[in-house]
Amino acid sequence: MLWDGTWVCSTPEAYDQAIDLERNTDKSFRELKKDLLDRKLCIYIDGGDVADMMAPYVIVVEEQANMIKVKFMIEFYKKFEFLHRRISRVTFGGWTNKDRLRDYYDWLNNS
Repeated sequence: MLWDGTWVCSTPEAYDQAIDLERNTDKSFRELKKDLLDRKLCIYIDGGDVADMMAPYVIVVEEQANMIKVKFMIEFYKKFEFLHRRISRVTFGGWTNKDRLRDYYDWLNNS
């Protein structure tokens, strides 16, 4: 699993840029998330996204020093009528810091 509040980015350099911008920017956090997403550099994974992740949760695809390339699927629900909903499953992939990876059982027992 990923920790709540994790950046997943297209490259390790984009991840470093997101972390730097998060610390040193005059933009609001919402504007920062939108800007990085619009430029297709990073997506911010929050608690709701973590809860909607599907098994096998986070798969580590590649490792480089302290960075890992991960792949995971999130299920989105949209109600459009009573008792009817549309379900979308989107697979995401990208780079994040190894420290942002969390043991599934730790997440399960503490959430």
